[in-house]
Amino acid sequence: MLVYAYRHVDIDKQEADRITGYVEGRGTWQFRMFLGLAQHGLHVTDHEDFDVNLFLKNPRQAISRQVGDEVVVQGILDETDLEAEHRAVRACLASELIEFKETVPSFDDFRGYISEGCVCLANVNRRILDRKPGREGHILLVEDISDSEVLVHDPGPGGGLNITLERDLFAEAWTSPSPEVANIIAIREPRSGHS
Repeated sequence: MLVYAYRHVDIDKQEADRITGYVEGRGTWQFRMFLGLAQHGLHVTDHEDFDVNLFLKNPRQAISRQVGDEVVVQGILDETDLEAEHRAVRACLASELIEFKETVPSFDDFRGYISEGCVCLANVNRRILDRKPGREGHILLVEDISDSEVLVHDPGPGGGLNITLERDLFAEAWTSPSPEVANIIAIREPRSGHS
């Protein structure tokens, strides 16, 4: 969807799954998506309190530092292909079009990225949005944020365009299982001097 919007290149579901490393029943990290976007000439900022260098050295410690809940940490490790994710992280660190900003983002950060013309994605716990127990990672495109609402596009099953969520509900899903997991993936055209 983003590659088409920026580059008018249509990528089918099978190619999108290949680029992102999606495997049914396995957790998918965002690093291969970053690489796919960068390969199409887009700049990506990953804004979250996550130390990718520590992730390369000690994945459990990096995830624990952010998530806090050891049951969730073990679940993430169980569903992660660490070798593939480590390759992707190394490639991201080598890319001039991928930037890591290691702080907990805020709603003001969303507003700042949106005002700069970025497309903003956020990882959320879909189960909270569905008001169900458990954890299911999901990405939403955040279009706008007011004091009481968040306007999103949901590319997932049962999703849609221009969905208005209560800001508190979005915040709960965005910061589940801890405030430190909140993230913003900001995508834009590169500034002059980059390809």
